[in-house]
Order: sequence, then structure tokens, then C-alpha cells
Amino acid sequence: MAVSTAYAFRITDSLGTTSDIEFTTGTDVTWGKVIGLINTAFVDAILDYKCELINGDVRFSALKT
Repeated sequence: MAVSTAYAFRITDSLGTTSDIEFTTGTDVTWGKVIGLINTAFVDAILDYKCELINGDVRFSALKT
């Protein structure tokens, strides 16, 4: 990822509901920082998802089942 760059993506859950997420990186583009930005975007958009780095994989999951 590039510093000071806007990124956007669409997440679709198992029911087919889609949500658009946007975030902008700062000068720190480590995975920990970027995942934190993604999770903040989920909270700001009032979406019940989380992003995690698990065993080297970036994973998205729903907070509610």
C-alpha cells in the first residue's frame, strides 16, 4: 500500500448484503496500522465486521453470527 492514499472496497456478506468501505493511509502502512484503519472504517460506517491478520492471512468476519 502507498502512503497518504485513499482506498475503497466492497464487502458482501453471506446474505448478499453489500457495504462500501473507504479509508486513507497515513505515513505508516504496516499491516497493523492498515487493519486498524479498516476496522475504524467499519465502526464509522456502523457495520458489524472486523478485519484481522491471522497466521499471515488478512481475514474479514462478521461480529454477529
